[in-house]
Amino acid sequence: MISVIRKHWISILMCMLITYLCLIRINGIQRITIQHWDKYVHCLITMTLSVILFFEQTGYFRFRRSLKTIFLSTWIFPVVFMGAIELAQEYLPVPRTGDWLDFLANVAGATLGFIGNILFGKKLAGG
Repeated sequence: MISVIRKHWISILMCMLITYLCLIRINGIQRITIQHWDKYVHCLITMTLSVILFFEQTGYFRFRRSLKTIFLSTWIFPVVFMGAIELAQEYLPVPRTGDWLDFLANVAGATLGFIGNILFGKKLAGG
């Protein structure tokens, strides 16, 4: 258990931060006039989580994992995690509401993160 925490401490902190920010009431933030801006934020957050998980899984540029393992950790986990956040927003007594479009933005972010990880990760690793 300690080795998992040591290896994945950045993604654990990121998940804790995402959970906190997604379940609290946010007051006093100036309204942004870009249409569907929150979908872009969901996509970016999930993509960032995917990239962090990728670098943790590959040993920071050393490709020691199979593509299946990388897929499970950098696409499946963010999608399931962010889906659970959306369900928590919908069904728990928190001041937020779940949204299917937010979930689709999360899937898009995980997909972009996974594709970017595969395309650019090997190049960054010199492969």
